[in-house]
Amino acid sequence: MKRRNLEKKDIFSKVSTVLLVILMIIMTAFICILFYASLLRKMYIDRSAYLNEICHQMADTTDANINSQWIIAQSFENHITQGNISSRTELTECILTEESAYAQKGMELLALDSEKNYYDSRGNVVYWNENDINVNDNSLKTQIGVTSLMTTDTSNDEMAFVLKMKKPVIIGNDIKLTHVAVIRDMGVFTDTFQRTSFNGLGENFIIDKNGGKVYREQETSEIIGDVQNVFEPLKNMRFKYERSYEELVNAVAGGDSICMAFSTPQNMKYYVTCTQLESCDWVIMSVIQSDKVSHDMNEFMKMTIMGMTGIALIIITFVAFTVFFGMRYATSRRIMEREIANNIELHLAAQKAEAANRAKTVFLSHMSHDIRTPINGIIGMTEIAIKNADNVDKVNDCLAKIKSTSKHLLSLLNDVLDMSRIESGKINIENNQFCLNELVIDCYNVVAGQAMEKSIEVERKFALQRNVMLIGDELHLRQIVINILGNAIKFTPEGGKVTFFVKTDNIAPDECDVTIIISDNGRGMKDEFMDKIFEPFSQEKESSRTQYEGTGLGMAIVKQLLNYMGGTVDVESKEGKGSKFIVKVRMKAEPVKVNEKEDLCENVDLSGMRVLLVEDVAMNLEIAQYMLEDNGIIVTPAVNGADAVSIYMNNPAHSFDLILMDVMMPKMNGLEATEAIRKSGREDALTIPIIAMTANVYSEDKKATKAAGMNDHLSKPVEITKMLKMLKKYRNGIPE
Repeated sequence: MKRRNLEKKDIFSKVSTVLLVILMIIMTAFICILFYASLLRKMYIDRSAYLNEICHQMADTTDANINSQWIIAQSFENHITQGNISSRTELTECILTEESAYAQKGMELLALDSEKNYYDSRGNVVYWNENDINVNDNSLKTQIGVTSLMTTDTSNDEMAFVLKMKKPVIIGNDIKLTHVAVIRDMGVFTDTFQRTSFNGLGENFIIDKNGGKVYREQETSEIIGDVQNVFEPLKNMRFKYERSYEELVNAVAGGDSICMAFSTPQNMKYYVTCTQLESCDWVIMSVIQSDKVSHDMNEFMKMTIMGMTGIALIIITFVAFTVFFGMRYATSRRIMEREIANNIELHLAAQKAEAANRAKTVFLSHMSHDIRTPINGIIGMTEIAIKNADNVDKVNDCLAKIKSTSKHLLSLLNDVLDMSRIESGKINIENNQFCLNELVIDCYNVVAGQAMEKSIEVERKFALQRNVMLIGDELHLRQIVINILGNAIKFTPEGGKVTFFVKTDNIAPDECDVTIIISDNGRGMKDEFMDKIFEPFSQEKESSRTQYEGTGLGMAIVKQLLNYMGGTVDVESKEGKGSKFIVKVRMKAEPVKVNEKEDLCENVDLSGMRVLLVEDVAMNLEIAQYMLEDNGIIVTPAVNGADAVSIYMNNPAHSFDLILMDVMMPKMNGLEATEAIRKSGREDALTIPIIAMTANVYSEDKKATKAAGMNDHLSKPVEITKMLKMLKKYRNGIPE
């Protein structure tokens, strides 16, 4: 009986172990998929902004070309008006003289009379039969259109720029000139497109707002084809990231700039970008294959995906092997030792392969080291935890270290993405109201735990004006302070001291200078390193990459952000004596009434408040619901945007005091759900506060939430104090 029970326990243990392994494999695969999807979306956002900028450049150049034609037309009008022309012969000579003066290939000047006849430089008189361009007394001052006159010597389409004369010119007794026209070969735009659109790799068109093709760059188009309406081929494409064909058509019709990603039925991936011309009612449209955009980022993404796949395979293989060895530990020690030896050989082989790749860029070299280091720690701690499965304290210690190392790995990736965003010029400096006193206290709280662990004293000296709010970029100023303050604690030995000094000085009633000085008595820096401290990936000693974990990007990010904000950073340091960083930045200031300022700091009591909480990730929903209910708030959960709209519509008006809305959700995202609620026509549809609670923290994300009808923005991970203050602010509806 005892033997049978032991066999049952052994079977149960094996089954449980196998299920655990399967669960870990599924979780690893799920995390890799999430990371891959997040990286794709980040690249899509950056590429869209970049392509919009390229398309705007083409539009600006095209507008400049069009405006230059109007200048020629006005000059031509002036010469006719002031030329005292008395006969057709003199008119022909005037036109010929004007054309010769410009001497531009593919250009012809015409004069039009009240009988709809036009006169050219060859003495021809031809009836104007272009129905799209009127030349009567009621015509517009300026008109532009594609013609079929074929007056120039080229085979390309032509564009007519028709200008109504300020005052008709009478020639003889039968000619009354009312308009002048500049006829241009449309090939004038080809060089413009090729210079600005990836050296001619993109396909570019000028279209009207209905998609009608006015001009195409190539004879035939790879994607659009030889069609009159460029929208027709796009109906069959699959648009990505919750975008649609209808959204593209509506944006062009409304004169809005837009960039969208799509794939063909053959799974070829492209971007389409549209921008309205300012000089006329036409639109620049550009289509380019996605792998022709940001080639370096594509290579980085491929290597990242390969790295993540390799990491996942290593973890899965390691766990599977470890479980197998655990079940057969008593009889398979030699097999385990052989596998360990094999792992060592694989590690040595990996080191050799890494040495062979050192000729690659400095960026990849540094990132290879910095990513492998925490991964090695994760694998090592996992092995120790499995070998000590019966020791709960040891396992918990390993898990805590794995969690800490994972956070470090995430911070590395965040630094890389921040630096990439800065170098590509995608940083937007915000001008929002914020409290400097709260900001510096929050920054101190972020590093206080790290300082306490090393027994480092952080002396705070704040000389701040009371009852004053600053106008500036709170997020990036916070990032600058935390980077410098975190470095000071990192490079200060145990028992050391860090001084955190902040002061403000008025230079005008609505403007002040902010000075932040962070000094320490740590290891300091050599003089030769001081000249390159703000260079990316710079660390004083190569060995410091092991002793002090990091990418070497922190100070480079600080310097670049301050450049964008119009601020400065200076550093003083002596080896073995410590370092001092001095940050100065000028910001707008706005006084706040005393009672308003005190109101921001008073205790928050939200008992009985009714909140509709919308979150598609079960764990995030559980955490947020717990935080809210722990403060006496009545929470109604919804798992996506469609569910939120259904709950809102199926409850009486004023059933909820506020809605906390996630943005990235299946079925219906937060922006769509907000728009549906605002347009529902219910009594409280326009007055119920809707707060975005999302990990999308860039300025364009905040603008999108505002545009959808949301009132405010909470960034994930959500801090409970900030969330409660936000709820208190909107408890009684939208503030006036």
